[in-house]
Amino acid sequence: MQQDIIQNACLISALDMAKFINAIGLIVIGGCTAYIAWQQWRTANAKLNFDLFGYRYAIFEKTWKLLSQIESTPDSSFFNFTNMIPQARFLFDSKIEDYLNEISAKWSNFLAINENIKTRGLPDNIKKRNELMKWFYSEANKGCKEKFGIFLDFKNWKHSKFDRAQ
Repeated sequence: MQQDIIQNACLISALDMAKFINAIGLIVIGGCTAYIAWQQWRTANAKLNFDLFGYRYAIFEKTWKLLSQIESTPDSSFFNFTNMIPQARFLFDSKIEDYLNEISAKWSNFLAINENIKTRGLPDNIKKRNELMKWFYSEANKGCKEKFGIFLDFKNWKHSKFDRAQ
């Protein structure tokens, strides 16, 4: 009888041990699954940042080329530029949209002044044109790069939320 009790105790502890090992196995599998999911999230986040970089850089490049080559940019490019502004709103923040609208307004003013200079050639128009030219070149050299830089800097990728640079 005592031997039966010892055998039953061994069976019970063997069953408990099997359940324990099974539970440990499930925890290990769950941990591995969580780690794989986390790695996939990181990969998806990096892919999103990479894709956003491509779209954002294209808008930066068009803006920078416009600012640096304002005199040689054809008037027809004005509409292509202004049509790009709504797209920029979704890829950047409202500050970039405001900046692009400012560029658009100054470019429109620049085109109007150029027409006035061709027809009238007034010194005031030439002075206004030169002031605008100075602004465009200043923005091409520094302002544009600074404003877009926070969205295009690779250092921000590690700490960025999904769609906005911090």
